[in-house]
Amino acid sequence: MIPHEYIEELTRRTDIVDVVGNYVQLKRKGRLYGGLCPFHSEKTPSFYVYPDTQSFYCFGCGVGGDVIHFVRRINSIDYTEAVKMLAARAGMPEPQEDDKTGRLRSRILSMNKEAARYFHACLNSTVEEARQARAYWRRRGLDDKTIVRFGLGYAPDDGQGLYQYLRDKGYLISVIANQGLGTEKRLENWGIRKYFDSVTASAEEGVAKPDLEFFRRALNKAGCSAESSVMIGDRLDNDIAPAKSFGMRTVWIKQGFSVYCSPTCPQEQPDHIISNLSELKNIL
Repeated sequence: MIPHEYIEELTRRTDIVDVVGNYVQLKRKGRLYGGLCPFHSEKTPSFYVYPDTQSFYCFGCGVGGDVIHFVRRINSIDYTEAVKMLAARAGMPEPQEDDKTGRLRSRILSMNKEAARYFHACLNSTVEEARQARAYWRRRGLDDKTIVRFGLGYAPDDGQGLYQYLRDKGYLISVIANQGLGTEKRLENWGIRKYFDSVTASAEEGVAKPDLEFFRRALNKAGCSAESSVMIGDRLDNDIAPAKSFGMRTVWIKQGFSVYCSPTCPQEQPDHIISNLSELKNIL
């Protein structure tokens, strides 16, 4: 998370009129500036910038916000990248995220790069489906050089290839699912409504160690009851006790270097210990 003080200093050094003016031809109208909205097609200006509040709003499409939101929207980038772009413009050093958030962000970016590599590799495979995908790109006027340059690919119909590819690379179930890059069909078929790795989920919410309140928030957000949910973990076992106390079933996956260490307190022991996801079918 970027410190609030940093954002305040950034907005103090940034003039929204100057920033928006790089993308929109603005005309002064009293204390306001107006122009054609860059977010939808229009012939009559309905887009306004408010210097007094350092904000913008379009009466045509309803898009509005501060200068960071404008930069995010106009460049199709996330919050942190927008802040970095404005910081460079204002001559400020790049913001420093806390270690936990930075590690998670780096992991997610890495995973998305792996996904792009996977789809590109699928496009170059020898199966008939890949041949048809290549033919489609060529019908669109794209040659091999362009396809390679932009890393274009295609997603196989089975929908499970990317999921298994990322799991084999060591990415957690919840990170894959939360980024919309795949789910485990077997888990869905076995009637488990929601599942997550509590270590990753807690990192996303800034929680060092999940407690009852954490699980309550997570399940409410997912629209699930504790009885219909399972906590599946493949890291160390400091999350087992609160999940069990909340009424969730717990499953520990032993894989790679993550060796399960049986705790002395029975309450902290998971309901099941397995070596891989295929064993879930036998216990759930």
